[in-house]
Amino acid sequence: SDEVYEAAVRYLFRNAKLASSLALTPQEFWARFARLLELAGNPHLDVRVVHLAGTNGKGTASVLCDAMLRAAGASVGLFTSPHVHSFRERIRVDGRMATKGDIVRSLERLRPHFESLGVDLTPFEKVTLLALDVFRWRRVRWAVLETGLGGLWDCTNHVPAPVVVGLCRVGMDHMAVLGNTVEQIAREKAGIIKARVPAFTVPQVEGAGSVLRARAEEVGAPLAQVSLESPLLAAAVARSSQVHPRGAPAGADAGKVAEAWEALPPWLQPEHQRLNLALALALVESALARASPDDFGHPVPPPSGTEPAPSTAARAQAAGAGGGLAVGATILDAALATRWPGRLEGVIVPAGRAGQSPHLVAFDCAHNEDAVRALMTHLSRGGGFGQGSGRPATAPGAASALHMTVHSMRPTRLTLVFGVNRDKDAATMLSLIADFARAHAEAEPPRQGKPRLVEVQLVASRHPKCLDPAALARTAREIAPDVPWREAGPVAAALDAATGFAGAGQGTPSTVGAGSSVAIPAPLGGGGENGTGHRNGLLNVPATLFLGSIFVVAEARERLAATHPACLPPDDFAFARLEEPNILLSAAS
Repeated sequence: SDEVYEAAVRYLFRNAKLASSLALTPQEFWARFARLLELAGNPHLDVRVVHLAGTNGKGTASVLCDAMLRAAGASVGLFTSPHVHSFRERIRVDGRMATKGDIVRSLERLRPHFESLGVDLTPFEKVTLLALDVFRWRRVRWAVLETGLGGLWDCTNHVPAPVVVGLCRVGMDHMAVLGNTVEQIAREKAGIIKARVPAFTVPQVEGAGSVLRARAEEVGAPLAQVSLESPLLAAAVARSSQVHPRGAPAGADAGKVAEAWEALPPWLQPEHQRLNLALALALVESALARASPDDFGHPVPPPSGTEPAPSTAARAQAAGAGGGLAVGATILDAALATRWPGRLEGVIVPAGRAGQSPHLVAFDCAHNEDAVRALMTHLSRGGGFGQGSGRPATAPGAASALHMTVHSMRPTRLTLVFGVNRDKDAATMLSLIADFARAHAEAEPPRQGKPRLVEVQLVASRHPKCLDPAALARTAREIAPDVPWREAGPVAAALDAATGFAGAGQGTPSTVGAGSSVAIPAPLGGGGENGTGHRNGLLNVPATLFLGSIFVVAEARERLAATHPACLPPDDFAFARLEEPNILLSAAS
């Protein structure tokens, strides 16, 4: 029942502040989790693991790996953290969230082991073991595991011999736990590199890169670095161009030839995301090359409502001669069709009443220095946002327009909405935002294809660790008094202001559905439909971008789901949040 599920989730997160365990050393945490694994029958030994660590990008790389492995015919468990909306996002089986029944039954099996230790375990210890137990009982063959914090002492690092490991971008975050230099942080992340296990990394700053290379040499692991010239990445770009041909973005300089990578889904177009895609492709190619035919397919019928199991013939074709699998069109299509909410995501909100204009609402979970820098760079280069899906909707009318795949939605006027927690380096992020604001101030002459900043709104999520907007504003004005900062209060209010929502019956979008007509403006500088159902860009739409803490993005998306449900796909995780316990689940990542 829902009540039993709610009680299970509350038990898992009852000590989310972690106060009872702060005195333990990493080695003591490690030994304690090793004992838990033993009590539970070592479920981490039952799966073939793709293991990822890094400061930024590991969630993106993880979901891409999951999608591609499933496309190859494998049964896959995915473990990521934190979640955006629903706790069950963290634990997925064959592309779907674990069921409430999965969570309840797993906790029933594990709770005696948790309590036999006589201590109050951290949420991450409980949830990691829960995920591994769900994967065992759902009998998945593969698991894509994202580290929670660091790598060396992480609960996920007890896997003795993963099939392959990946290192995403290492930067400055969680310094209180991992260290105050990029080298110290990289040393923790490098802990997932194992002897004789292939390892891949994106390009790193030199301090981090040298640490990763030293670790690989020390343990005897082959380490390769992916690049923007990766043949697999080129294949993905070519495949995307073949399936969804696009021209140069609308509003681009006359005679501009589209960059090849502009064929990718918008959320994968920025340089840092292309590198994450290149990493995921390399990981999957390596994993499948080492796989056997027995590693593919669902060993038991999937539960009702999930995707059907691949046929025996399909599994044999996927495995190929000698058991290896090349990354072909089917696998590339799976990567290109992947959705990852809150990452360069854009949603067009139609005009709610006469006199209003459509509005682009965008979301990006840029919550540390490197992530904010990458996002500001993307925007400065005229980059935009997209739905994050390679599958155009087939429903008629508004649903088709709102859920369509676009080249990139690029606004002319942009408002930033920023909020962050107290444990983050807010000053550095505000400085990066200020640099962008000055370069794109409304007073500056307009530049074709580049946004002009209206203001930066400072907000607070409901998270108890959130930084008060007044405190954020004081820091921001000390850093850049010339930037238009504004204290905007709660996230929901900022979302309502952006969408023009003024309460039930006034601009409420529940009337917008299949068969309705929605006015989507044509791009500046010509363009419009290019004959494939994709638009080259939307430049004359004002935009509001919610960035910073994942809790800010989550609250904004949940408010959008409540006030404008037609603007999100019906299976979006934001709707699942309505079925979750009213508890701060993400206090522990």
